[in-house]
Amino acid sequence: KHLPFEAASVLLILIPFIPSSNILFPVGFILAERVLYTPSVGFCIGLSYVMFRWLHGKRRGIALLITIVALYVLRSVEHVLDFRTEESLYIAGIRAHPNSPNMRCGLGLVYFRDRYENSEKEANRRRVAEMNFKESIRLLPDHAESLTNLAILHTERGEYNEAESFIRRALQSEPHI
Repeated sequence: KHLPFEAASVLLILIPFIPSSNILFPVGFILAERVLYTPSVGFCIGLSYVMFRWLHGKRRGIALLITIVALYVLRSVEHVLDFRTEESLYIAGIRAHPNSPNMRCGLGLVYFRDRYENSEKEANRRRVAEMNFKESIRLLPDHAESLTNLAILHTERGEYNEAESFIRRALQSEPHI
């Protein structure tokens, strides 16, 4: 016997999705496309089954199907643009997950790593990096990576007391770093 289309699509959506969804236990990463490929197959199977049953032989159904596919293509093209640069990827990630300390820290690192001949531009990027690290810590006070990055930033400025404070907090939250 064959598994019905409805059951197959639901299983393909749920089984791979549950471990990465942070529902049962925290997994430590943001849900991303890499963990949604198989659930997407399940969604497509389910959608095609429903569309076939509901729209079989109807012209307006074909038009609706073409419209849905066109909208998904447009959304995919829009999403691909998020991957142009590391900065645009993190900005899109923050738009999607505004309360993610990891996204804020990642964006801070993008601004922190870049070096420019123009000292004013570099200073501005350092301020934005610091702002993102601090926002990450506001969201998760013991975010060790952001605390460490702030310590490095303050060390570069010669602000050793502040740097020591941040590194002590980082070591308290993750002693193995």
